[in-house]
Amino acid sequence: MNNPMQQTRLASQRSLLEENIAAAESLADSLFLNARYDESLEAAINSIEHCMKARLHAPDANKPRLGEKCEQLIRKAECIKRLQKKALERAQNGDRDQTSAPPVPPPSDSGSTTGRKSLICTDKLTVKEQTLLWKSSKVNGLTYPPWENDPKPSEFFPDGLFSDPSGFLHLSDSQRSMLAAWKRPDEIFEGGEVLFPGGGHTLDLTQDVVTDCSVVASLCSAIGREGSGFGKIISNILYPQNKYNCPIASPLGKYIVKLYFNGCFRKVIVDDYLPVSNNSRSLYVTCRNDPKIFYPALIEKAYLKLMGGYDFPGSNSGTDLLALTGWIPEHVFLQSDDVLQGSLWKRMYKAWGYGDVLITLGTGSMTRREEMELGLIGDHDYAVLALKEDKGQGMLLVKNPWSEGTVWKGAPSLDSDEEEDFDAGSGVSAFETNRLRNALPAASEEEAAPGVFWISQDNVFRHFTSIYLNWNPGLFTHRNDTHFAWDLSEKRSEGCIGGNPQFCLENPSPHPALVWLLLGRHIVSTESYNAQTGITDGKTSYISLCVFESPGRRVYRSESALHIGPYVDSPQTLLRIDAMPPETKYTVAVSSQDLSKAPHTFTLSALSVNSIHMSQAEDPYSFHNVLQSQWLPDTAGGNAQSPTYSINPQFRLSVSSTCDLMLLLEARDTLPVHIKLVWGNGKRVASVTTRDIITESGEYRRGCAYAETASLQKGTYTIVASTFEPGQIGDFTLTVASTISHATVTELPSESAGKLRKDLQGVWEAGVTAVAYPLEVERLTRVSGTARTLWTNSRAQPMLRISIERKVGSRGRKTEASSGGEGEFSDVPQGVRTGDVDLEGGWDYLIVLERMGGEGGSRYGIDVLSDGVVHLGERVLVGE
Repeated sequence: MNNPMQQTRLASQRSLLEENIAAAESLADSLFLNARYDESLEAAINSIEHCMKARLHAPDANKPRLGEKCEQLIRKAECIKRLQKKALERAQNGDRDQTSAPPVPPPSDSGSTTGRKSLICTDKLTVKEQTLLWKSSKVNGLTYPPWENDPKPSEFFPDGLFSDPSGFLHLSDSQRSMLAAWKRPDEIFEGGEVLFPGGGHTLDLTQDVVTDCSVVASLCSAIGREGSGFGKIISNILYPQNKYNCPIASPLGKYIVKLYFNGCFRKVIVDDYLPVSNNSRSLYVTCRNDPKIFYPALIEKAYLKLMGGYDFPGSNSGTDLLALTGWIPEHVFLQSDDVLQGSLWKRMYKAWGYGDVLITLGTGSMTRREEMELGLIGDHDYAVLALKEDKGQGMLLVKNPWSEGTVWKGAPSLDSDEEEDFDAGSGVSAFETNRLRNALPAASEEEAAPGVFWISQDNVFRHFTSIYLNWNPGLFTHRNDTHFAWDLSEKRSEGCIGGNPQFCLENPSPHPALVWLLLGRHIVSTESYNAQTGITDGKTSYISLCVFESPGRRVYRSESALHIGPYVDSPQTLLRIDAMPPETKYTVAVSSQDLSKAPHTFTLSALSVNSIHMSQAEDPYSFHNVLQSQWLPDTAGGNAQSPTYSINPQFRLSVSSTCDLMLLLEARDTLPVHIKLVWGNGKRVASVTTRDIITESGEYRRGCAYAETASLQKGTYTIVASTFEPGQIGDFTLTVASTISHATVTELPSESAGKLRKDLQGVWEAGVTAVAYPLEVERLTRVSGTARTLWTNSRAQPMLRISIERKVGSRGRKTEASSGGEGEFSDVPQGVRTGDVDLEGGWDYLIVLERMGGEGGSRYGIDVLSDGVVHLGERVLVGE
């Protein structure tokens, strides 16, 4: 039996042996990934020897674990030996592995240009934001975690050849009919595959069966920038890599791709199986110059895995390039009146010279005739490979990623009776296009490739619908990202933005600031992506940003916006503020149209060359009362000019001290609505004059009404909620926000609630100015009377007065209640009313209606409301 000292020494030896195993294995992995196969194999053998020695000295409990580790290391060594042999055969055949040759270091990397400051991220994620980003990791049921560190070499040595646990990517029915098999690159290419080409190669990527023209155009654009010597932005997203950040072949077919998606860079793992067709068509992106180069196909596969499979639902290249490179997307709608062609060209041309912008183009729908005559394809994305100016005319070198290589033919010549030329105003006819092409320098290999053509900027503006600009984030020195959730399930009106996510954007510096705001909606499934980019329930959904001069305070309607970004059906939208004033705060609000009524998550990025701050917008009202109500057929009274205005929903507001107050009324977007705060002592009001109004929402607006007042005094008030037309029914939400806690709101019962109603109608006879109806009550009863004109044959509304009077003696009358308080005549459309009065049983009463003027033919109506039974007699005339 070993003494304690011997046991300690043995434990130390075992620990040292296991450390030696790990060190030798790590060295083998690192050497392998740099294509130093001989040294890698030697290190792998050393790790096996250390493992066997450790197993020999290990206690019985650890022997099975170390035995499995030995078998794993032996398999890894065998894999290295196979690839060592393959590399030797290629060298002997003159087909040296191009990935083993160190490339010329690029003049700059993707994130910066000489003399630029590095990007400063001023935000620190809260726990809530971190949780949100992890929840957004799940897309189409698969998890793509946020990118934290570059993969370790050991991650590319699984136990045996790697196959993606999620299985093969989904194919459409037509793609499945062409599928011969899923194969690895060494099974596809008999002469030996090439992951990444060495120097001097020009990649000519093409799209064929898969409907991912936007993805292939994006790959062409990014690879073209790399070929121009501006640094790597696309080839360096594929791992494993060598010390030059170039992708290299994974020993066991496992690859990791770094994609920007749902608010951050994420880790997408794929195997190297590619779908091989049973004919000459291709089911993945290929290089026309050298089909054995397959790293673009792996990047395509990773992105399509994220998006649900090779049965791609469609996208735009601005969105795709954001995912592939992290570059900031700007969607320019060429048919918009706000786009200035000359200014846009200057922006693009200057940035292109520095390698700071990627440009792709998109067409809209086209007829078959237009496609044939123009040589363009409808609803298709193109890559821009070069820009140049020729005699003041901007020219773009454009690549059609489709394998058939259809190219621009120039504007067509139309029949004499169709003088409205396709090219009117462009200044470049079909003949001039050819002359301009001939005048350009001799075509390079890239320019002479199938599907590549020169086109003038005028023709781009005329025949394309969109330009997608993706900007180098290295142009900015400061970035602030905010990740947030927005539950639209309770949102009633898109016209009201009070409940939308809102933020305070601050420029604290003493200088104007260039600020770009990028809003991105997170996608959790292909179906939600379709809903964002296409048609859902017959509607296309849009997102946008609005900026207000409100100094970081929450706003409620978008009409007063200083800047409104484009409403786009893409997952991202960009708003540019060219000069935010110094030491200024703005309010930034997220806006949507027809976005599904469900919870959504977003990321808002603020980028600038100045130090900027972004935080939650301030709510100036600390206390909120929210009530749900509705307009019903008997409570939808219409606007203030409607005779039935008084039946609208009304509310009693009591404030215990002076405060600021906000009223917000939200309803469905089809209802034009209005809100008023009036002097009403917390009681129902029948009509409203200008002097009664404290604050109101102005014109009737669909779905949302908003009003504010400052320094409202202690007291009791009445709120009236109305639609524009009587009978417009629907639910609504009333929010009363204030700066004090003791502000109470209660809905008032309708004027007829709990009461009996008696209706009378009559016709005014010529010369008659007053009529009366006998009224009897059996016991003490509260009664009120209302009268209004139902129809008149004159333009002017008759002036009316109604009163409840008690008979005194044989001829005398005493007024118990009268309209207008002092008994004034009124012509308001809502009519006149007496207010409530208590009548005792046993007395004879009259309802008396009077008018000014004696013209005959007008119709009137009288309503009598009571809390008990009343009896009305036949009409009698009242003498003057």
